[in-house]
Amino acid sequence: MFCQALIITIAFLIFKHLLDGFYSQYFKIYLNNYVNGKKNSKKRRKIEKKFIF
Repeated sequence: MFCQALIITIAFLIFKHLLDGFYSQYFKIYLNNYVNGKKNSKKRRKIEKKFIF
């Protein structure tokens, strides 16, 4: 039982770490496109379609 809990905890931490990395990367892309203005709006829309479920 303890072993199973440990595995679940480790998996959760890894997942959370990956999720944080993913969101910060996405936020950076979004911010860059926002700063660049309408120039990259098509690219941003494509990225949003890919990530928003």
